[in-house]
Amino acid sequence: MKKFIIFCFLLAAYAAVNAWSPVAWLRTQSEIDLKEIIAVPSPKSPSICESVKVVQQASGITVSFNANLGNLIVEVVDSAGDVVFQQKVNATAGSNLPIDTQDWESGTYTIRILNEQGNGCEGCFEI
Repeated sequence: MKKFIIFCFLLAAYAAVNAWSPVAWLRTQSEIDLKEIIAVPSPKSPSICESVKVVQQASGITVSFNANLGNLIVEVVDSAGDVVFQQKVNATAGSNLPIDTQDWESGTYTIRILNEQGNGCEGCFEI
């Protein structure tokens, strides 16, 4: 018990000196839940949601592609509906797209990952 109290004291002291938030540290690796968007049904195309993982870290978000999905548009929209990030990528298995969000205002954002037919997925996150 004594060691735990000392650990908590040291953690609090470190947080105070370095302006570090243990709550923010605990959420440094949260995965963003994605839901499917189907504009044009196509049984031949792989599900984008099943092949994409979006993880939020303290410095931004990372979009990871687990399959060859071809050309995709990755965009992030703020709560006012303004596009704050948009990039066309050639999504290949094992590739990643880091998005720096450190200078963005606090709020709710929606990330959309769409193919050329408008199919894809989206999910919300907060900064």
